[in-house]
Amino acid sequence: MGNNLLRGRAELIVVDGPLAGIHIHRIAIHLLCGVALAAVLILAFRAPLYEPYQEGTEYAAMAKGDGSHLHSYYAGRVLHPLAVRALAQILHRTPDAAVFRMMSEISLIVVFAALSVYYAIEGCSWVLLFFAATPILIDQYRNYYWADLFYLAVWLVFLLLLRWNIWLSLPMVLALYLTRESTIMLVASLFIVAVLQGKRLFAAGSLVTGLGGASLVSLRVSAALPNAHGISVWMLDLLKIPFNFALNILGISLWTNTIATTNLPPVRSFKLPNFLQVGNIVQVGYIDWSWARPAALALFVIAAFGALPAIVFRRRGIGSMGNERTDVAVSRLFGGLMLLLTPLAGTTPARYILYAAPLFWIAGAERMKSWSWRQILPLAGLSLAIAWFPVFVRLVGDRGYIFSISLLPTTPAELLVSLALPLLGWHALSGRIDANSQTSNDAVCRTSNGGH
Repeated sequence: MGNNLLRGRAELIVVDGPLAGIHIHRIAIHLLCGVALAAVLILAFRAPLYEPYQEGTEYAAMAKGDGSHLHSYYAGRVLHPLAVRALAQILHRTPDAAVFRMMSEISLIVVFAALSVYYAIEGCSWVLLFFAATPILIDQYRNYYWADLFYLAVWLVFLLLLRWNIWLSLPMVLALYLTRESTIMLVASLFIVAVLQGKRLFAAGSLVTGLGGASLVSLRVSAALPNAHGISVWMLDLLKIPFNFALNILGISLWTNTIATTNLPPVRSFKLPNFLQVGNIVQVGYIDWSWARPAALALFVIAAFGALPAIVFRRRGIGSMGNERTDVAVSRLFGGLMLLLTPLAGTTPARYILYAAPLFWIAGAERMKSWSWRQILPLAGLSLAIAWFPVFVRLVGDRGYIFSISLLPTTPAELLVSLALPLLGWHALSGRIDANSQTSNDAVCRTSNGGH
């Protein structure tokens, strides 16, 4: 076997003496570039210190060790607050806003470091890192009480382990489950890909790991305060689907008697018949309608990942999930599912679309493996222009907004103008993508079995 590591069910990366040296050198360069890019973004977009709001108050309480007022819907998301608490103990201070912000900075560094290592292993140019430097990512960096950026950082560490050895990735699934319940979609993706690839033992292992994570979360949830709706967390997730569909896709803000204290009064409401009443929900109605909500959703879908959707969805031509590498197939399936769930998962699509990142950052890089750096560099520039144009529009309209948490447009006029450049950019991309797909000289990315 010599210096080679076996490549079997565990899907270890093939590493021999010369290749190992090249990988280490490439990884070092990529890491330097990735951490430098993360540092620039941290300094350029560092948010001010502010008090927690909405669900952030629950995470702040968990970080301080106070679980007396936790609601069931947030009680299972314990890993991020625990990490903040551990960081505060290391620094010998209380887990205040500064420590939460520091954890967000660490998470952003981990995101770019993990991507750097992954691209280096695949032989990709570090230029691909610029595709990830988008306002969608920066918004979650600035929204440091919430765990979305932390989750992405842990997810990319999971991806590296999955790329190296599929069995080593399973403990990270438990960590992800204790960060957000969205991990159920990851478990489903792992199971489906493993079945399609004939890895039955790993399919069973991923299912058992998922059940273990769900059980741990259930224990936390059962000890917390019930939600205002008087229903289980799973029932609440189910009812969120029509609620968020109406809000984000149709632009209709629905109302129930259980959210009367947090929402505006309804324009019209009516009492549900007894057989339709669920928990404490006995009245439903609607508050208003606004075209700005579906417009915002369209903007986030079009501009969130810059040029990458045009690259990923232009033409596939890279085989099915059954014959792809496991890490690429899982990234594609999980990211695709989370993209579809973006308008259904919550009331802020700009937050949830970040969970689709693996589809674009990983599967997108796979699509560009035969392109040269000269072909990819203009696309990276155009991608940044598409992603950041909405921020420029908002800056022109309100120069004081830079001190707010979110950088993205909010008013109808800003949303309408912001849609212009992404649509034109996507149109301009089509010809270049087709041209790039025809050539393979001076490739920007090679598979792990490729040469130099």
